[in-house]
Amino acid sequence: MRLAALVALALLIAPTIAQDAPELTPEIEKLIHDGQTAALETRLGGVSAPITLEWTARCWVNAALRSQKPAEREERLAEAEKRFRRWIHACETARNTDEAVRAVSTAAARMALARYLTHTWAGPDIDELEVSSGGRGDAAKAVRLLELAVVELEKSATAIRPLAEDIGRYEDALFAAELYDTALRLRFEAPFHLARARIYIAQFEPKDAEKRAKALRSAELGLQQLIATAPDGGPLQHCRIALGLVFREQRRYEDAERELRRAISAEGDPLVAVQAQFELGRAQAMAGRFAEARTTLAPLAARSADSLSEEERGALFYFNCAKLWDALSYLQEADSKRRGGGGSAVVAQQADQLRATGTARLGALGAMGGPWPAIVQHYVLASVDVDADPKTLDPQQLLFVAQRLAEQDRAADAAARLAEAASRPLADLELRGRILFELGLAQHRLNNLREAAIAFETLAAQIRSHSRAPQAASNAFTLWARVADQSREKADYERLAGVLLNLVQSYPDHERRLDAAWWLPVALQAAGRYSEAVEQFGNVPQGSPHWEEAQFRRVQCARQEIESLRDTLEAAAYATRATTVAQRLREYATAAQQRSSSNPAAGAGSARWAAEARIAAAELLSAPGLEQHQPALESLADFERAFDAGTVGELIGRVLAARIRAYRGLRQFEQAARTVQQYLEAVPVEKAGPVLTLVAQGMQEELERLRRDGKQAEARRLAAEAVPTFQELERWCQRDPARANDARIVALGLAGMHYTAGQYEEALGIIDRLLAADANNGNYRRLHALILTERADQDVALVEIARSAWSRLLSDPALRTKSPERYWEARYQLLRLSLRLGHSAEVETAIRQERVWFPEMGGSPWKQRFEALYGEASAASPPPATAPAGGSK
Repeated sequence: MRLAALVALALLIAPTIAQDAPELTPEIEKLIHDGQTAALETRLGGVSAPITLEWTARCWVNAALRSQKPAEREERLAEAEKRFRRWIHACETARNTDEAVRAVSTAAARMALARYLTHTWAGPDIDELEVSSGGRGDAAKAVRLLELAVVELEKSATAIRPLAEDIGRYEDALFAAELYDTALRLRFEAPFHLARARIYIAQFEPKDAEKRAKALRSAELGLQQLIATAPDGGPLQHCRIALGLVFREQRRYEDAERELRRAISAEGDPLVAVQAQFELGRAQAMAGRFAEARTTLAPLAARSADSLSEEERGALFYFNCAKLWDALSYLQEADSKRRGGGGSAVVAQQADQLRATGTARLGALGAMGGPWPAIVQHYVLASVDVDADPKTLDPQQLLFVAQRLAEQDRAADAAARLAEAASRPLADLELRGRILFELGLAQHRLNNLREAAIAFETLAAQIRSHSRAPQAASNAFTLWARVADQSREKADYERLAGVLLNLVQSYPDHERRLDAAWWLPVALQAAGRYSEAVEQFGNVPQGSPHWEEAQFRRVQCARQEIESLRDTLEAAAYATRATTVAQRLREYATAAQQRSSSNPAAGAGSARWAAEARIAAAELLSAPGLEQHQPALESLADFERAFDAGTVGELIGRVLAARIRAYRGLRQFEQAARTVQQYLEAVPVEKAGPVLTLVAQGMQEELERLRRDGKQAEARRLAAEAVPTFQELERWCQRDPARANDARIVALGLAGMHYTAGQYEEALGIIDRLLAADANNGNYRRLHALILTERADQDVALVEIARSAWSRLLSDPALRTKSPERYWEARYQLLRLSLRLGHSAEVETAIRQERVWFPEMGGSPWKQRFEALYGEASAASPPPATAPAGGSK
């Protein structure tokens, strides 16, 4: 814009009366520049000379401009005005001063106050009112400040006129006070700025015709007088532009064009000629000569900010305004055609084409950022109802309607408009990119993380040259990571991997590229694309802080990949490849442990990953398809001595589970039982509980991993194998009453193993016993409900019993907040069983209510399951009645 913000004002418009004034030191200059009002007034110590009052006034101006709070800014601007008026009073009442010097100093101070009122205080509103044709900005405030400025400018012009006309008489005194040049300059500037202020008042007071006409007549008279005496060059150009604006406001368009063309062709300031050319184009558009207006504006509108020289950037406001009025001329012409079209379909079509062109050009201007999006939105929405049917609006209109709706806190409506715009075929990639970006933001405000991620992903992948594409790539990275973390679905990790790959390959200078390069193979691993993950982990450089973890994950991926192929490879091929992977795991463990010993600073991570690799090798060797139980035991030999107590303590559950499985595979059942018992006997009773928990946890972690990988049959086999171990643990606990709490932990684990193994009667017997001792335990109730649900799937007579079990679990009002996953599981199972009982309408209503209050419905996979259940319920519900009961007569 024309008025620069947050810059220190020039200290002196002209030398002023020096009356017992201190010296302007660098310290004082800095206080003024920084707006340190209290410090400056303390430093000046109450000296009230005109110059110090000027310093104080300008200090308050800078303090106001630095304020980020509107109310505080207005308070400081008002304080600045008071200081300007004190400065004026000090000049008027200065003692022992020549009359002419006092008059010029006072006129200069009044001029400074007027410029402050019009440029600094009212300036932002004037700019907004001008570029929005009065649609934005505070017109009442601007007019009030302009009228105050007119008073000061009239007094300044009146005081300076007789002095300037007889300047020779006062020459010596003014030269001595260094005010001679100031007097000459004020002779032009005071009446010129007075005329400009009156033009603005006429522009912003359209309802008061008399005030408007009077202001324009006064401005015209003053400018005609100035033109008669103004020197050639910039001053004369400014006067002709201002007179052209008067004629334009009076709708004397031919006179306006004459003056503006004179300003363009005059020898003077080329930047002033830019302003004149813009104002000419604007006048031609207001006269209805739209094609001429566009021809006039075209040379200015074609210039981008980057193409302007340092000098030309001083007229950037007018170059940008030329773009704006070039676009507006299409809208104005469209309205003109439609008004005069007489209902013609051809004319209406032409008007629509003109409007589409103008709207597209406005959209390009809005993409420049800064104040322009809001200004463009104002013009686009001036003729559009935000509640209009989205299908009747073009994509550009939909974008701005959505932004207005978002401002009104109607986020869902905004997202709907943006989704409609994004669904349209668009050749304008800049516009499509902005729509997608705004759609991502709108969905994010609604907490629709998946939909937001898709919008950002689409922009980053399809329109890589867009200015917002790098940010979209970053947003997609963040959101898909959150979505995948919540859902744990392989498909979501696959989408995340695609986003990361695009960021790494398409945005080489992106600030998050190194992060993306690391998380890409992590996402590929989670997505089950193990061979690709191995390759990407191999690309991690040795100097990276992630290098050691990358080596571990490479062998971990190799294990996951071979296990995923167990059911597809021939037995011999699988055994060969699995043996190789186990060997790689053991080799990595040895190398990592050596690195841990040689580099203690980085050793903790290496040791932990080495330990996990040894356990993984043992688990793989003992698994079905390989069943090399002795090598599995060898992999875990001296484990407790090889690693520190912390690592052993965290992983001992998996270690014991792997050893037990190997012993049982070797048919060494007593050794399997002894493995656990020897360990438990070696620790104090109070530590037995944590050990038992770790053993159970080790087995359950392996079960969860198999379930995650979709290996239900394998999980069932492992659970069946684990049952005897849990039974042995249970007997050990029962031998000592002090281990009663541990016995309950083991019993729950044993019930879980029976359940996973499909042994429902055994599981139910244990859980009934546990519930008899603690009827409110949530873990017991959940497993009880799961067992009953499995039995109900085989026996319809048990459906109501299972439904009641889930209902009891849901009776806890805090379940949704303290355990969301449990809540959505219970809610889904309850409604699924209700549907089996024929309550389809009840299920429909319940799911609709959940959608209203919790649109994500627990995220994946629950949301998808609820949607499928809703479809089943809808299909099962009777159709609505089409007529009232009672029949026809």
